Amino acid sequence: MLESVLILGAAPGRLRDLVQYFKDHQVVEAAIPFGLLRGELITRCQPHSELVVASRWSGRAAYQAWGSSAERAALVEGMAHLVDVARRPHSRAWDVSGIRDPRHQSLCPQDSRSRYEGDRRITVSAHNRNVAEDS
Repeated sequence: MLESVLILGAAPGRLRDLVQYFKDHQVVEAAIPFGLLRGELITRCQPHSELVVASRWSGRAAYQAWGSSAERAALVEGMAHLVDVARRPHSRAWDVSGIRDPRHQSLCPQDSRSRYEGDRRITVSAHNRNVAEDS
């Protein structure tokens, strides 16, 4: 397995729009067929407006396949006007083979991905992409 973190600096005043773009275009969900197991959107407003995408992948090959896919390229192009080009997006990835967190196994099975917004958990199934919200 592989964990990755992508940090996007939002253009001034555009953090909400950037988050909405991810929702409207199902950016995280689009990576499921490539091997995404779980993805979370995390916002940070201070000191800079940032969107953090924390993800778990089936492996490095899955992560690299998504990174070089035409689907991802089109989504990135569509959000370009919402990202602060002065703060270049950056990502990190770590192999986590052999590490198991039982909390994630019960909350986020390998055929789904979750994202937390405030105090709600939204889960999208990789098989049928139904959305379930927990309050």
